[in-house]
Amino acid sequence: MKIRNIVIFMVIVLLFVFGFCWYNKSYRNHYSLYPVSGDIFEFTTTGKRGLINVSNGEVIVSPKYEYLDCMSGKYCITKLSNKWEIIDLNGNILVGPLEEGVDFIYIMSQYVIIRKDQQVSLLDMQGNIVVDYLPLNTYIYSIDSTNQIVYLCNGEQDKYGFINLKDNISVELVYRNKLMFSDKISVAKLGNKYGFINDKNEVVVDFLYDWISSDFHEGLAIVKSYYKYGYIDKMGNVVIDFKYDEAKNFYNGLAIVKNNSKYGYIDKTGNVVIDYQYDEATNFHEGLAVVQYNSKYGYIDKTGNVVIDYQYDSAFNFNYGVALIMLDDYEGFINKNNERIIPIHKSSNDFKYKIIHSTHKKTYYINDDGTVYCKNGSGAYGLTIDGKKIINQKGKVIIDKKFKDIQYINDNMFCIEVGNLECYNMDGEILFAHDKFSYRNYYNFDLGEFDSRNVIFEDYYIYYVYDVNGNFIYKSSLGDKNLLVSKSNNYIVYTKGNKIISYNINSKEKKVIYEKPLYNW
Repeated sequence: MKIRNIVIFMVIVLLFVFGFCWYNKSYRNHYSLYPVSGDIFEFTTTGKRGLINVSNGEVIVSPKYEYLDCMSGKYCITKLSNKWEIIDLNGNILVGPLEEGVDFIYIMSQYVIIRKDQQVSLLDMQGNIVVDYLPLNTYIYSIDSTNQIVYLCNGEQDKYGFINLKDNISVELVYRNKLMFSDKISVAKLGNKYGFINDKNEVVVDFLYDWISSDFHEGLAIVKSYYKYGYIDKMGNVVIDFKYDEAKNFYNGLAIVKNNSKYGYIDKTGNVVIDYQYDEATNFHEGLAVVQYNSKYGYIDKTGNVVIDYQYDSAFNFNYGVALIMLDDYEGFINKNNERIIPIHKSSNDFKYKIIHSTHKKTYYINDDGTVYCKNGSGAYGLTIDGKKIINQKGKVIIDKKFKDIQYINDNMFCIEVGNLECYNMDGEILFAHDKFSYRNYYNFDLGEFDSRNVIFEDYYIYYVYDVNGNFIYKSSLGDKNLLVSKSNNYIVYTKGNKIISYNINSKEKKVIYEKPLYNW
């Protein structure tokens, strides 16, 4: 009887192990999902990748690819049976299949770069060869699609050249610095001297100088010769002689130069307009320039008159009539009357933002009406933290209790950790709380900021979805996996066992959009 019980126990254990392994392989890890563009998702099943429209369940590309990358949101790089292709989001093949042996391909400025046996070639988006295989160890570091310039570098020799596709000109890799044309002219270094070349590889300014600025500002470029700086024109003529310890580009007819450890301003004839007296100086913006005098910053006009006295620890140029300043622990804005301006949290979409300064915690924008808009990708979103108090930009104490950490979620909400996690709007009204916390925000690399999609929180394997204002939208069930929001912000998509399920945020409709048998013998 005892042996029989042991045998039964062992059989039960084996069945449990077998069932768990089968479940883990075929059920729990059946799919992975990733939003690509609009309502289109990349999905993976049994190691193969495809595309699906989550609004209607249409499989755009069946899961057949070994590799699929749609990071651009417009094209997808794919690999099938060791052959690379590029497809659009409708599944149409644009380039390929390429020959076997290609190591990798990627897209740059609407061109396809192919790497094979440490050599590189260039195709257009129709698959036509634009540049045949380049010499060994030569790579493409940039493409100017507007002027059809392909910039090249030999990685081992650190030499640079370019190909002018428009004029069919190929340049030998001989230059010692990266080329980048502005108005069809680029700085180049040949041997140990600098000069200018044009996009036909003709020498515009001879290679005579120890250093040269990247391009011409207001018709003049800064050059260095025998440890002194001067200015030349586009013909290579010396316009202002080499006599400065340091020089900066011309803006609005004036340039900052340094002599005897002090900065001043000159005009294009070399005449001193504002005398050498400043420890630091900036170009003029909106008629005023920031200068440092006796370790403090202030503002002067173009005649050298002090408009805002030297009083700040740090200061920045005016934009739209306001400027960022710092004094002791204060960081804020002033107008041209030296009056402080309080930043706002929200701004109308009718305003066009112009970034003027960014710290590790705050990013400031100036609206067209001169008001200041404050955003933050991490940290306290411009909130003032004083001990256990959190004060909003209106000066109101919205939190007054001990907390471990503060998390910026988006423009409208933040969360604090107080044992559990509590989330509030910018007026201090609590939106929701969770015991265990992890959340998913969506960062838009093209915009350089978080986009406006809904926010996903996870609390003990249950997903909670809130809109950007903190209003509750959806709660998942135990067993729901890979929950994501479409880039259109219209669908919540997740997997459950062998199914992909979409939830329409607007209509509240839930439906299975893809299903695959669990068994895979």
